[in-house]
Amino acid sequence: MSFLAKYRAWFLIMMLAPYTKHIACSSLVPSPSDEDASENALLCGICHMTDTDNCFITLPCKITKHSFHRSCLLHHWCNLIAHDAPATCPYCESCFGLSSATYENHLDLLELLLDAGENVATFTKEGATALHYACEMGHNDAVKLLLARGAKTETYTRTNSAGIFITPLHIAAEIGHTNVTDTLLAAGAHVDARIKRNKGTALQLAALHGHLRIVIALLKAGADKSAVSAYGDTAYSLALQTNNLCIITLLKIWEPWMA
Repeated sequence: MSFLAKYRAWFLIMMLAPYTKHIACSSLVPSPSDEDASENALLCGICHMTDTDNCFITLPCKITKHSFHRSCLLHHWCNLIAHDAPATCPYCESCFGLSSATYENHLDLLELLLDAGENVATFTKEGATALHYACEMGHNDAVKLLLARGAKTETYTRTNSAGIFITPLHIAAEIGHTNVTDTLLAAGAHVDARIKRNKGTALQLAALHGHLRIVIALLKAGADKSAVSAYGDTAYSLALQTNNLCIITLLKIWEPWMA
């Protein structure tokens, strides 16, 4: 690990110290039993304090079901990084540092983890990478950082609750994050990439959910408005379902030369 990376880890620890109380050394954290795992779900897994300051992280460990205060977990990760160890869960050593830092939009920590050698392509237990989480939350600066560090725009999720495999562009287009969509397209994302299960496209998702600016951006990037999903849907037919007159009209009159 470079001196600069270690210095940044130390600096972040010092910045967090005033806001972190009752920090427990990770080596002293007892392993939870199956019986008390659910009972501890409302306690910070590091300091064992309750959620009095209302700052539990959004992504608790999915394996042990423990939640953590942001400050406690960041302190734990920084200590690991300073000792050339990966940013893992204090209990099960699963790697969810990048995804949590991205989800919470902690850019300093995200850059620190990447500088320390964290793999930008690491999948969480939920089958997504940090780039997928950044696109879901609309954290455009995090998206740019991850792309600059080697994240691939064509990476599909491995699974989700619906069993659908999608790319970061599908996520941004469905939710409606225009800036993220523009960033992904500028980075070379395949505009007509198909969802693995239903063969849908980002344009179809944007049309279905009424995101006019994203529809325009995708059309300008060369999206095929005539693409048909496995269910026989096109972007136009999906726009009709939501009766979005602007998108319906745009898709009806759009020609490639308009880009």
